[in-house]
Amino acid sequence: MVGVELNDAMRAYAEQATEAPNVRYVGASAYETELPDGSADLVTAAQSLQWMALDRVLPEIARVLRVGGIFCAYNYFRLQLEDWDAVTAFEHEQRLKHELIGAAGHDRPAFPAEAAELEAGGHFRVVRDFVLHSVEEGDGKRLLGFALSEGSTRMLLDQGVREEEIGLDRLRAVCAELREPVPWWIGYRVWLCLR
Repeated sequence: MVGVELNDAMRAYAEQATEAPNVRYVGASAYETELPDGSADLVTAAQSLQWMALDRVLPEIARVLRVGGIFCAYNYFRLQLEDWDAVTAFEHEQRLKHELIGAAGHDRPAFPAEAAELEAGGHFRVVRDFVLHSVEEGDGKRLLGFALSEGSTRMLLDQGVREEEIGLDRLRAVCAELREPVPWWIGYRVWLCLR
């Protein structure tokens, strides 16, 4: 397994997270991985395809995939908790955050709207898009950590935006009351492409 990560800090974190001898990481861009042609059976993009220019990344993915290989990209798009107050506070934080990003003139990352966007370059024989969900458990600490781990949240906080402007104060208050794990239903949009 080869992880491709241009960000040094993220790559260092990933490297220390596993001791598996069959896992390694390279410091490269998804646009120029430097991996050999046809060297991969599977390429994945988890929570990241929306940050990439499809016209640049899809040719590279197709280049490193062997014929018959699979490209799978997925992003979460919906979170529902058994605790409705917590999910409402989370969604409020998400709305405020995206409003601030838009007001600052930053484009919101764009997911492929249709499978046709992945088919357009002719890199894949078959493209499918569908929805899956997972069921997990989490408490308030995990939910707050989830919100704080998102790159867009970190970006705003690093720029000096106050937590109250993003709705993190409300989310913190609700999360403090959510002490026991509750079920989470997480919806994912999945794109599966056959080379």
